[in-house]
Amino acid sequence: MFTKWWTENSLHTRKGNPADAAASSRTSSGRVWARRAAVTMLAASLVVTSGCGLLPKEREEELLPEITPPQISKKPEYEVTATTLETKVQGLGKVMSQTEETLFFTLDNMRLKTLNVKPGDQVAAGAVIGTLEVETMQKDLRSKRLAFRKAETGMKETLRKRDEMDPIDFEEASIAFEEQRQAIIDLEAEIAKATLTAPFAGTVVQLNVQKGDAVKAYDPIAVIADTSRLVSAQIMNVFQTIIQTEHVTICMTTHDPTILEVADHVYEMVDGKFIAHAEG
Repeated sequence: MFTKWWTENSLHTRKGNPADAAASSRTSSGRVWARRAAVTMLAASLVVTSGCGLLPKEREEELLPEITPPQISKKPEYEVTATTLETKVQGLGKVMSQTEETLFFTLDNMRLKTLNVKPGDQVAAGAVIGTLEVETMQKDLRSKRLAFRKAETGMKETLRKRDEMDPIDFEEASIAFEEQRQAIIDLEAEIAKATLTAPFAGTVVQLNVQKGDAVKAYDPIAVIADTSRLVSAQIMNVFQTIIQTEHVTICMTTHDPTILEVADHVYEMVDGKFIAHAEG
């Protein structure tokens, strides 16, 4: 069974003004045309899209490995500047003294007990340079002195009885007494040799031992020179030859006043300060 529903609009449409019906018909036709146009455009876009999907895939570009050029060894580069070339040479020279002496001990197989100087020290005449270990000799000396005091007492008694004694016995007693006296004198002299002193005022220019060393007789201990009497003329002649052949400048320090006679330029220094300048 079918039932028809009639609405107010449908009644007006069917029963209304013919002009309104015509306008409504035109509106419906426009809507239909717009729908058809939209459907057509949608279909066209689908065709284009599907057509793109049917195209063959493009070949992927082959990735070539990166080629690194070989490293060419770079030659060393040096910065060159123009300047004056200088060569500095340092050395030590020895200016001989007219008075120079090597000091040594005459005692053999002794140990150096004290050493009071070092190279370059100024020493006065008679200054003690060093001493040897002689404690054993000093103890022996004390014993001999005590024994000699006892011998002196006996000798006094012998002298009082001289007239009563046999001359030979008296002479033997006198000789024994003098032997004791001489033994003490000799031992004192040996002990004195254990002290080494400077024979004159000068400078310690060389030192060959250290405190505690074993020392033999006549081994060189030190060298002392009288720096107030230096022989520098020959040295300066050698320097002049070097200057002329090598084209160098030589500077030296000396206490010899005769340097004024041979040097080109002399600077006098006192307490570390230059106080005068003299031309040689």
